[in-house]
Amino acid sequence: MPAFKLYIILRFSHLLILTFLTCSLSPPLHAQHLYPKKELIFTQVIAMPGFYSAISVTNRGTQNYIAAMFLSTGEQAAAWNPVVNGEQVVNGTVDVDIPPDQTKVFYITDTKFKVGLAFFTSYDFWIDNHVEGNLTYYSYSGSMTLDAVGVPGSKEFFNVSLPFSSFDEVGLSLGNITPDHSNVTAKLYDHTGIQVSQCQFQVLSGGHFARYLWELPWDTPLTGFGPVGKVDLLADVSLTGIAMTITPDGSGGAQISTLPLDSSPLLYTLGMTSHSSQDTYMARLTLWIEGYFVKGYMSLTQVNGAFVDHGPNGSVPFMVTGRLKDTSLDLAFVTDSWPTAGQGFGVSLYLHISGFYPSTDEMYGDWRADHIFEPATGVLSGDAIINNMKIE
Repeated sequence: MPAFKLYIILRFSHLLILTFLTCSLSPPLHAQHLYPKKELIFTQVIAMPGFYSAISVTNRGTQNYIAAMFLSTGEQAAAWNPVVNGEQVVNGTVDVDIPPDQTKVFYITDTKFKVGLAFFTSYDFWIDNHVEGNLTYYSYSGSMTLDAVGVPGSKEFFNVSLPFSSFDEVGLSLGNITPDHSNVTAKLYDHTGIQVSQCQFQVLSGGHFARYLWELPWDTPLTGFGPVGKVDLLADVSLTGIAMTITPDGSGGAQISTLPLDSSPLLYTLGMTSHSSQDTYMARLTLWIEGYFVKGYMSLTQVNGAFVDHGPNGSVPFMVTGRLKDTSLDLAFVTDSWPTAGQGFGVSLYLHISGFYPSTDEMYGDWRADHIFEPATGVLSGDAIINNMKIE
């Protein structure tokens, strides 16, 4: 068996409910699992009489995209065997082979009501084949289509904030494709931003978790709450998911619409001390985590204890990019300006934080600033510390 195929089987054996292998045989697994443009996941696939799901997938590479689509249902991650393109699925697995620039559609039907997730994962990690796709729900009667709803692929996150206009009609659909159970804390806020309740629940490894917001195990009664507000979710193991509004149509049916679950910004203070010059810098740092990728903003607030004047409306902050792998946060970006650089010049700034977790109050690391436009100025480096400003 090719090494890459063995890796895939080991990695997702929990999802297929096949032969379980010992942990000593499994390769190292990361806190995040979804590789953008190489993998796709849809955490709310629905099939039943009169209703089916169609997943359209295209290959944006130069070589065939060879993969598997894994289908799972229920909180205990049971293999789901619906009918896909007219054929009964076995062991929750569908082979996928898409030539360059071609598009294939996977029509998913079932003889009774089923909800689950569909996960496309490539058998290789070459960068000459890529995948993009979307899901459409179709309701029908005979040969007549009654409704169609487009659904984007689910994203991977640790924390999200979901605003809503009708509390009773919003449902969560979450998937866990990691080897660990995910413990989730949910906090509920009214339209004024006051927290009214919270709860904890778990999404099992490989599991599919679907609940209306009102069905979550809230700590306090919600009599009279809503309809406008928001819910914040914080998971200790990464999840994927979407939210949905299911609005009764007055005739016994319902209108479905989808709400994306995008990672929410995290707010930190950043302190940096130079090893050579003993200069000190203070900054504000905003980050949001998109699977392995991290984006955000940074704005200097103090240099050697002196406050930085950003004007009445604030100056444009530096745009931050980086990655989070396990608990290692690496940010590398070019600043538009920097106190030790010449007028109009910035630095190439690298910031590393070890032991990073979104809700940790205090985390340590190091930094390095290269004066790329003024090489004679040299390189600065030192210690860094970030402090959480928002999450409790």
